[in-house]
Parts: sequence; structure tokens; C-alpha cells
Amino acid sequence: MFTSKVKGIRVCIRIALQSIPGDVYSRPFTLGDIFCQAQLKREFNPTGNRHSFDDLHIPPGFDSEKDVQRWFIYDFDVQGKVDPAEHYKIAHECYRGCQLEDGSLRFVPYPSSQDALIERTGEFPWGHNESPDERFEQQQRHVYAS
Repeated sequence: MFTSKVKGIRVCIRIALQSIPGDVYSRPFTLGDIFCQAQLKREFNPTGNRHSFDDLHIPPGFDSEKDVQRWFIYDFDVQGKVDPAEHYKIAHECYRGCQLEDGSLRFVPYPSSQDALIERTGEFPWGHNESPDERFEQQQRHVYAS
């Protein structure tokens, strides 16, 4: 069942992989956390709760040791499924991640039209097409199966 009210925001970040600190396999989560702390003033919440969660679409080659750039797509504050026909109602923002001399990251707005962003990211379902309840139940099954 799709929700009728679209909330949340989709954020696209283009960044050089070597700029993301820490373990290469943790890059998507590390970048999400750094972005949330810097821009949203909160923690990254991929596991979520029964009300909302944050989701990420991990790009191929995210674990490359080469100094290449990749696009990371994050869906923040997913509160339910969204009909693909209503994808255009989701707010979209685009940033370039830049590493400063002190090693910290700065997120600079990346010039792109809203329509172009929506078109380019439309193939990625909002929140992997999960509701907060489904994500929460999936997490609980994983915890109790361990």
C-alpha cells in the first residue's frame, strides 16, 4: 500500500571515495552519518523505528581503493511507500562532498535542476519501497534470529 502524503527528502552526494574516512566497506553509512550531523543536525537512522527511517542506495564500486568519485543517494525520513507516479513530490537536493584541509567534509550544493534530479533518480524506489513497519519488523527478525 502506498502512502498519499509524501514526506522526507532525497539527497544525492557526489564525492571522491578517498575523502570518506574510515573503513571502505562502511563508506555509505559513514557518509550518511557525516551528512546528517552536518546538514540535518541529527544522527543517520538506517535501522529506523515504526515511524520513519533513513535509506541509502549504494553505488557500485563504493569500496574502490582508487581515488574515483561516486554518487550516493540517500532517502531521509522515509515514512511510507510512495507510488512511483508520485516520485516527483519528494524533495530532492544535490551536493558535492569536499574534503577540507583539516580532513573534515563540507557539502556544497551541486547545481542541478529539480526535474533532472527526479528523472535521474526515479529508477531507485523511495526507501527501497518499504514502510517503516516493514523495516522495523525485518530488523526485529534479524535480531531474534541471531
